[in-house]
Amino acid sequence: MNRPIRIAVVGPGLVAQRFHLPAYVASDEVEVAALVSDRVEAARAVAARFGNPPVLASIEEVLADPAIDAVDICTPNALHAPMAIAAARAGKHVLVEKPMATRLEDADAMIAAARSAGVVLMVAHNLRYAPIFETMERIVREGTLGRLLAVRGVMMHAGPDEAWGSDSAWFWQAAQAGGGALLDLGIHMIDLVRWLVGRPVVAVAAMMARTLKPTPFDDNALALLRFEGDVLASVQASWTARPRGDRQLVVQGEHGQLVMDAGAPQPLTLHLRAENGTRTVVPEVPAQSLRGNPYVHFARAIKTGEPPLTTGEEGRASLAVTLAAYEAARSSRTIEGRWG
Repeated sequence: MNRPIRIAVVGPGLVAQRFHLPAYVASDEVEVAALVSDRVEAARAVAARFGNPPVLASIEEVLADPAIDAVDICTPNALHAPMAIAAARAGKHVLVEKPMATRLEDADAMIAAARSAGVVLMVAHNLRYAPIFETMERIVREGTLGRLLAVRGVMMHAGPDEAWGSDSAWFWQAAQAGGGALLDLGIHMIDLVRWLVGRPVVAVAAMMARTLKPTPFDDNALALLRFEGDVLASVQASWTARPRGDRQLVVQGEHGQLVMDAGAPQPLTLHLRAENGTRTVVPEVPAQSLRGNPYVHFARAIKTGEPPLTTGEEGRASLAVTLAAYEAARSSRTIEGRWG
């Protein structure tokens, strides 16, 4: 397929406006074929900033249009699965925001629908496509740290209302959101940690609290993961980090540490054991992702037939670990399984 992939963006809210749409309009591999929203006037204002694609009031109009190749779903969490399944059954390729669903049964149905239709299903776990995390994954894969021992991931900000400026009430509605800070932010780190370790998670424990936000779930959460081979990891997520956010990822191996701290003067450092103590290296981080970005990567997966980095199965594994953490916190016990 030599022409651009024609994509309809469903739910042109803040995440679509800040990430998805700018990437599409900057690429000659993609054409934004439509925006879909039940808030038509607001969507038209968004469309005016991104090439003025037509605004449609329902996804059914997209699914009936044979000229549209794919849908990009940026709606509230609970709508991801039904829209993705309907799109796949209509022969449309699907990119869906994280979390891909709020229940594992729905994630499984999404994967099955895409497989049956022969379409691409990709989950927008966008941090895997950030150059700094691509660099970390490469260093780990090259064996620089030796055997992995432990990982610590932290992702915090002041919440969707304060940090993002969102006025959407669905974040605070149980049926629409499906979870709180861990499902919103922590799943990012769970996905990154899974990618870096490269082994299945076999046990999950967690503690959660609701302190400041009107969520029925958690605004602070801590999950503990045990991977096959006894690599341990902790993931901390918060919607109450003020006055500044915090994003860290530390990988400890037998030969040293790989440290990402988004707030540090040098965001990525490698500390290796040496005869005279410690040797510190500042890895070179490319200016751009090796894969372009997740949104262009999606279009290329459609064109080439190669599976995307963040397949439906990968999204399902990260969701399963996250939901296991919620069950662990509710039951005050460790949940055992095999995910990923």
